Amino acid sequence: MPLRGPRPFLSYDYYLPAGKPEAAAAADLTELAAMNPARPYFLLVHVRENSDVARVKRITDRLGKDFEIIPLDIFLTMAGQNPTFQERYQR
Repeated sequence: MPLRGPRPFLSYDYYLPAGKPEAAAAADLTELAAMNPARPYFLLVHVRENSDVARVKRITDRLGKDFEIIPLDIFLTMAGQNPTFQERYQR
């Protein structure tokens, strides 16, 4: 993962589309985690303006105990301390 000082330079791994069924979105997130076995795996999700908190909560409730939802400031600190991302762009 690229770092800028102690801060990770991240891109969203998943965009939550408006019309996607909640079960399918949860399956997508589970698949992304399985494809990235390094732990901790930091999965940044872009929640579009057409989703509400209740919908996102229902999706995350389907993920199980192996997933943890954390506030962005803690996410960025943890991701900066545990850089498990791979750079996927050219400098």
